Amino acid sequence: MYGLVDTQRWLPEEFTVIGRDIYLHVPDGIGRLVAAPRLIAIKNCTTRNWNTVLKLF
Repeated sequence: MYGLVDTQRWLPEEFTVIGRDIYLHVPDGIGRLVAAPRLIAIKNCTTRNWNTVLKLF
């Protein structure tokens, strides 16, 4: 997967793809997400911030 994606273009954001899941680290906040226009096109998508993940855990 990473061979097909120019990860430098996404900086400072970082991501990992595991199966059908994409894990994002967005240090500038989701509102300033560089990938937002691309991710909006994904159907059946949900997001969770880290605090929510910890509460669910």
